[in-house]
Order: sequence, then C-alpha cells, then structure tokens
Amino acid sequence: MGTVHTSADIVFECLSEDTALYDRTTKADTYLALGVKELWLIDPVTLTIEVRNPAKVEDTLVWEIYQYSQHEHAKSRVLNGWEVSVDEIFEDLI
Repeated sequence: MGTVHTSADIVFECLSEDTALYDRTTKADTYLALGVKELWLIDPVTLTIEVRNPAKVEDTLVWEIYQYSQHEHAKSRVLNGWEVSVDEIFEDLI
C-alpha cells in the first residue's frame, strides 16, 4: 500500500432503515475527516438525495448539505455539470 494515502472524491451511500442514522452521522463524519470531497446519501424511504460537500465554519470542518426531492435534479459540485434526476433514481419505487 505504500505511504501515500488518498481519499475518494465522491462516495455514494444508499441508506437503509437499519443504518440510516449511522450513515448520516458517524459514517458521514468519518468521510469528512478522511477528506471525501462529496457525499451522496440516497434515501429510498423519503425518496430524496442529499449531497454533502465539506465547508469550514470558523475553524471547524462541517458538511454543507443540499437536499433534492422528486421532480428535481441532484447536482454534483465535484463533477462540474453532472446531475441526475431524482425521479429516475427512484422510478421503480414511485
């Protein structure tokens, strides 16, 4: 593995009822600390996509959160110009 460690630019998480709280808190905070540039939380229960990007508030690193619902397009801030229809992601659940 060597001495050079890198982090993912984007992580996609599909939430489940059993792990949603853990994925939104502890796991998301771990990704933030590891330097992930964008986190997508895909929630099949609420039919929403939450896109998180790191931001600084004073000296603290936090997630800036954008939430997308039906009839909207979730947009990446890491992959310039890339977006996805929330309806298409959940079309088999609607």
